[in-house]
Amino acid sequence: MVLLLYYGEGMTMREIGQTLDVSESRVCQLHSKLLIRLRATLKDPRKAPPAAA
Repeated sequence: MVLLLYYGEGMTMREIGQTLDVSESRVCQLHSKLLIRLRATLKDPRKAPPAAA
């Protein structure tokens, strides 16, 4: 959801935080973690961490 809102909808991290009812700082943390997972998946799909439930 964070990636969709940030890149797809062009929302700021502050706006995303308000939408998801979390802090801007938490949105930034989630964004960073998601980018790490995405890069790992693109580099080697077999080593991708399991998707969150």
